[in-house]
Amino acid sequence: MQFLVGVERYRLQDTVARLRARRPDQPLLLAVTEEAMAPAARMAELTDQLVDRSWVREMATRAAHHDSVGVVSLGDGTRAVLEVAKELGGQLSALLTDQRAVAAGLSYLPYTIIPSPAEEAPLLLLPALAVFQGRVWTSAFAARTAERASERGCAIEIVAHPLAHLSKQNRKEFRPAAGVTDWKP
Repeated sequence: MQFLVGVERYRLQDTVARLRARRPDQPLLLAVTEEAMAPAARMAELTDQLVDRSWVREMATRAAHHDSVGVVSLGDGTRAVLEVAKELGGQLSALLTDQRAVAAGLSYLPYTIIPSPAEEAPLLLLPALAVFQGRVWTSAFAARTAERASERGCAIEIVAHPLAHLSKQNRKEFRPAAGVTDWKP
């Protein structure tokens, strides 16, 4: 029986290693597979972390304290921050974006959408695919916008799921896809 358990564990490790090698551009996949060999209780905790949205509350609170926020993305994290900011109330009344698709995609929110460069807002929501020790991986467009926002003294809120914060091991294996760039605030 122990032999069979050992064989199954080896198969799982082999499968996990192949999956990590095939998709090193997916930080959430790296985070989940890093824990694949953990006890079942840890896996349940990890599953809870994947669906937990409490991490956006602090960002939403900061966004709600500004009259406008710059937006460059329609990603889940960005939308979650804006939705929670709406629930919190506060000063936030306008979203700045010069991208028509983003403006159209956010039109369901009760904010005025101003067709203007996102970096002109006092706070920029920067979507991040991955984060590691002060480095942020995001789209080239978002990185350029963040650079201009930084030059203007705009606050930048990095919107990244907690599991997208790479461990040292996952940073070694992470290989961003084409179009993803490394930006250091």
